[in-house]
Amino acid sequence: MEKPNLFSFATSELSQDAFICWLSSWAEPIYEKGPDVPLHDAATNFLKALLELCEMSLPDVIEKIEIKRQAERIDVAVIINEKTAILIEDKTGTMQHGDQLATYRNKYVREYGEDNVAPIYLKTGDQCDYSDVDHAEFACFRRQDFIAILKAGRERGVSNQIYTDFLDHLERWEESVNAYATMKLQDWDTLQWIGFYKEIQKKVDGWEWWGYVPNQTGGFMGFSWHRKDNRYLQLEQKRLCFKIRVKDADRSTRRDEWASALQHAKARGGLSIQKPDRFGHGETMTVAVYKDDYRLSNSSGVLDMVGTLKLLKQAEELADAASVK
Repeated sequence: MEKPNLFSFATSELSQDAFICWLSSWAEPIYEKGPDVPLHDAATNFLKALLELCEMSLPDVIEKIEIKRQAERIDVAVIINEKTAILIEDKTGTMQHGDQLATYRNKYVREYGEDNVAPIYLKTGDQCDYSDVDHAEFACFRRQDFIAILKAGRERGVSNQIYTDFLDHLERWEESVNAYATMKLQDWDTLQWIGFYKEIQKKVDGWEWWGYVPNQTGGFMGFSWHRKDNRYLQLEQKRLCFKIRVKDADRSTRRDEWASALQHAKARGGLSIQKPDRFGHGETMTVAVYKDDYRLSNSSGVLDMVGTLKLLKQAEELADAASVK
């Protein structure tokens, strides 16, 4: 029987901020010889790992650690010996936006100096692209990195319930994301779709974006790729869609041209596609959909990744064969 886990209920970024602050505080020198040395060591190794991501080192002697929350709007700042600042922008399911990361970093650089600031983008959720994070000169510390550090602490004797609950929470999260490979297709939820999209992101050419797409019917997890001019392919969970984006007023004509071209290419032996339930009139429109769930499965109802990727390749070939000038 599974024990209740605190972090099954405390799921917000503020709760995760609190854990990061709590863990970091255990690196204080007063706990070096206290009643929970393994936890002190785990906390010290956590800060060491963050600094190493920024090619910095933990001071040989830690005299003081100051933990700040929402100081200069960064989620967590860990100040070591009043000199070294570890900045932690903490994210679960949300993403950075605009130039917020660079703004946060620059404020601390002005106070502590370029060589004494370690900017960390700590993400326990998943996102398709980290280029904006890299551009802001933040190092990424992801769920798998956090799990590795916390597991090492558990193996060295950390038994604190808060610590082990958080680790269990992350491990279950990771297992759920990876369960797309072992779970029956009919049982997938959002986390399995994320795991699936993360995997095909590595396999297809010209991937563009994946993530949650809100709409009036409740939204879906989408994956876009194979863009040629204004035409592209998109997975909308179980649906494989042929899409077009037209910014000018002649949308219906451009949509109908590609829909017709796709049907002609299909007649020459392409993938079996059909018209959507209705044609849209917005800037982005679906012009055709694959007739079934494009995910192929084995005899156990579990994803056949090889077969599914082959079908997606056929969709790319059909889109290319239906090229419209």
